[in-house]
Amino acid sequence: MAYELKEAFRVAMAFAKAGHEELFAAALDLFDALCRGSGLAPFATVAKTFRSWRGEIVAYATTGGASNAWAEAVNHLIKNQKRQAHGYNSWAGFRGQMLWCFATEVVDPDTGEITALRLVPRGQGPRFARAS
Repeated sequence: MAYELKEAFRVAMAFAKAGHEELFAAALDLFDALCRGSGLAPFATVAKTFRSWRGEIVAYATTGGASNAWAEAVNHLIKNQKRQAHGYNSWAGFRGQMLWCFATEVVDPDTGEITALRLVPRGQGPRFARAS
């Protein structure tokens, strides 16, 4: 039964990924009914959670799968670096560490030269970073 429910959800997600909002909403309704009728406690819990987050879940199909996952991942990485930022007594030092950790290339503002950031010693060289 659990396998069949998982497969039903995969079908629903296929509709979402294809951008079929109405089919996705109908498939979610069917999945909800199947979960509640299954008698499996974990799937009943999933169905309850999906009902609580229905608007956000349907928005996945509406936006073509857009999410804020990238922004959340960057926030997580920055917070991890912040936890390790022992001894930074200025914003410039912390900013420099963030740029050194996450940027891939830097541009020297005086010459316009682009250099791989990992080749620049910390605290020296170009001052502006840009993503490659």
